[in-house]
Amino acid sequence: MRNNVMTRTMAITAAGLMACAMTMTANAAAAPLAETQNGSAFVKEFNVDADTYAPVAEFSFSVEAGEAFEGEAAVVLSEGGQAQPVYAGVAGGVTASAVSFDALSDEKGAEQSGNPELTYDASVFTKPGIYHYVVTEDVTADKHYHFDTVARDLYLYVVNGDNGLEVSGAEMFKRGEDGAAVKPGSAENKNDTFVNTYGELGDEALNEFNDLYVTKTVTGDMADMNEYFDFEITVVSYEGERTTYMYTIDYADADMEDVTDGKLTSGQAMSFKLKNDDKLTVQNLADGDTYLVAESSDDFNQDGYISSCSVNGQDLDGNMTTAQTMGNEDVTVEFVNEKNSISPTGVVVEFGPYIAMLCGAGALAAVFMRKKTQR
Repeated sequence: MRNNVMTRTMAITAAGLMACAMTMTANAAAAPLAETQNGSAFVKEFNVDADTYAPVAEFSFSVEAGEAFEGEAAVVLSEGGQAQPVYAGVAGGVTASAVSFDALSDEKGAEQSGNPELTYDASVFTKPGIYHYVVTEDVTADKHYHFDTVARDLYLYVVNGDNGLEVSGAEMFKRGEDGAAVKPGSAENKNDTFVNTYGELGDEALNEFNDLYVTKTVTGDMADMNEYFDFEITVVSYEGERTTYMYTIDYADADMEDVTDGKLTSGQAMSFKLKNDDKLTVQNLADGDTYLVAESSDDFNQDGYISSCSVNGQDLDGNMTTAQTMGNEDVTVEFVNEKNSISPTGVVVEFGPYIAMLCGAGALAAVFMRKKTQR
């Protein structure tokens, strides 16, 4: 009887020591993500190029069960440690929240960050251990962001707690170019940050934006080269992504100070003036943005000018009256006002026949007088 009790006691003690050792090993290897009230959090960075105001943005994530690593595939979390099996994630064990960013109108090139949360439900697990999940960012095709499409391997460390099983920590690893799962314990691949960009960053144009140019040409021998003409422009962001655009105005007149850092609000009309050889530039418009720019009706085809408007060399039928949509190229809207002198041909047309008759009579008279003199 005593031997049975001692044997049972030793077994319980050994099991407890093994569980304790596993918990210590798991905690030591986890280098856990930042803890939250209901789980932990990872990092989302959203970076915008230097010449662009940040758009409104929301990013969401999916969490799926990852593969198991058992038997010969079991992992060793520390030097000299015992190999530990990794179990496939259990459905419902963890979910990821979305994170959103507001559009900015006071800062270009913003570098923003947020913390999507991982929420755990330990009740779905039936035993302690390391559980493998895969976290991916959801890609929205009609947005102009550059998405982080590399999967992250997430490992939850489930242990015995005071009130049953609980998640003691988690760690996340970024997969390599081969896309293969990264096992826990790989310090060089540890990465809990998803990075998104908007605009042109670095050597590669991850998101191609294009510029809108509005130019003014005044021509003709009766044109006033120093006259300013009034315009109005409205730019509307695709699906309300952005609230603010940057614009510049280059003046041909050296006495005029160029506008180098103007702000144009999406959906709001802005008035401006241009004269011959002046140019307005709205920077970094996205595919799908719309623009409407028109010369004032007080100037277009007024005061003896013949006016025209063209978009990338294609003439419009008069002034621009409907919004145009940006594509994947720069756009130049050219306004031309031409004014030439009118020859006083009315006198010639009205009295021409009589003048011709007089000239003819004079010529005949000259011939007659000449012959008479010769006689």
